Amino acid sequence: MSRYRFIEAQRDHYPVRLLCQLMAVPASGYYAWQQAQHQKVAQHEPAWETALVKAFGVHKRPWLKVWYKS
Repeated sequence: MSRYRFIEAQRDHYPVRLLCQLMAVPASGYYAWQQAQHQKVAQHEPAWETALVKAFGVHKRPWLKVWYKS
């Protein structure tokens, strides 16, 4: 387990700055690592999900209008 992962696991129980001091890492390094982790999660969004959101955003359910007119 990396130092930053340990801090992440314990941050609900102890202040981050204290954990950083104990692990001998700068708090700014921890926060940079944390931000990079969140960006990795956002980048792994499935391509089909992105395409689906785009399709619904562009077309806005035109089939619904046709169905109601009949």
